[in-house]
Amino acid sequence: MALFGSRRRTASSKRRFPSDMPAWLAALGRFEWSPQTNPAPEQRVAEFYFMAQADRDSFLRDLASISVPAGGWTALGGKYLVTDILPIETDTPEFNAIVAAGLKFLRDNGVPPNRLSPNDRTLWRRVNTTGENWLDWRPTPADTLVPLAMGEERKIAEIRRSDGYINSIIVRSDGPTSFVAMIEGPYSEEEPRITRNDWHIAPTLHELYIRVGESSQVPTDWASDDLKPYFPLPPMTI
Repeated sequence: MALFGSRRRTASSKRRFPSDMPAWLAALGRFEWSPQTNPAPEQRVAEFYFMAQADRDSFLRDLASISVPAGGWTALGGKYLVTDILPIETDTPEFNAIVAAGLKFLRDNGVPPNRLSPNDRTLWRRVNTTGENWLDWRPTPADTLVPLAMGEERKIAEIRRSDGYINSIIVRSDGPTSFVAMIEGPYSEEEPRITRNDWHIAPTLHELYIRVGESSQVPTDWASDDLKPYFPLPPMTI
């Protein structure tokens, strides 16, 4: 028996949703993932909300028959749609299948745990019935770092912000057992004066690099050669 019903159910889903539903879901997925770089899709969420309120189970069954087999951005759009119009406490096979397909797309593209919303983390715990890691981290590298002299600073990374400015990550030695990672960058778009804020403090330079790498999880927009091995995950592919 098919998970999402018979061929008759598939025909029903085509009548329930517009013919361009897979493309619309893909556009929704891209926009929700990166609204700064993708156009907003046509406004349909309110319409789908009322459809789901009228007959939740049929709505989810028909949506799952479209988004789950399609995968990719369409699956991600399906996840965003159902978690927008229904409470995340919704616990039905179709709802969970839609969510799982969207989360699979994120995992397949190397999206790190720190890019997940609190709701996504909750939903992952529910649909992860086999107890898998979200992603497998690579081992911490051996300590081959060039030491810092007392008071010496070293720039190790850059992160491009959504406002177009760049933050730099700078490490400094404050003593034999005191090393600091700082974030340096413009205060705001309206007030672009350069500010510095302590981010991590560690007893060794090696431990400091570990904390920077694990906080970022994936490589930053630019990283020094000595920092690159400390990122536990490879770059995202989306």
